[in-house]
Amino acid sequence: MSYIRLNIIIQDAWRDRFEQVVEDCRRAGLLVEREMRTVGLVSGSIDSPLLDLLERVEGVGAIEIDRQVKALD
Repeated sequence: MSYIRLNIIIQDAWRDRFEQVVEDCRRAGLLVEREMRTVGLVSGSIDSPLLDLLERVEGVGAIEIDRQVKALD
């Protein structure tokens, strides 16, 4: 399994159904780490082959892959 960390932006029109979108994301395979309802953002990780399912969840506006940044020594 190759898990990727990501942030999901919930569409403005779905903000009043935030919990429903988060639950649908969980059903698609997202391991939710943080829910930020006030800004319409959910962060977590998912097995990379399941990313297509997550993209089809109604209410998901955008998915941003979390890029690890390391400081140069």
